[in-house]
Amino acid sequence: MRLEVKEKIIFKAHPHWLYLAFPEFILAILGIFFFLFTFTLLPSWILLLFLVAILFAMLIIFLDWICVNYYLTNLRLIEERGIIGKRIMVVPLNKVQDITCKFGVLEEYLVLEI
Repeated sequence: MRLEVKEKIIFKAHPHWLYLAFPEFILAILGIFFFLFTFTLLPSWILLLFLVAILFAMLIIFLDWICVNYYLTNLRLIEERGIIGKRIMVVPLNKVQDITCKFGVLEEYLVLEI
């Protein structure tokens, strides 16, 4: 990401860790249930293949989470995402008219942030 002349980064963030934890937790539970219920029915190479697939999916989810960055500069708002190829969305601050934040009970309780 290139900054323009006289542009300074004011704030940098990425999604909250709970956006990572929920899908990782679901994949882990799915893997445990699959292993427990098919432990004696399937050959060990299929179980190993399934374990590798679950671990690969968890790695992709982690990399997707870590490769999303938000930047607030004195001139624009920037979203940068992508594991291999970077996709950058830029909104000049003079085009921003309104910002609305909605928080549910869970977000208020856990004090979620971007």
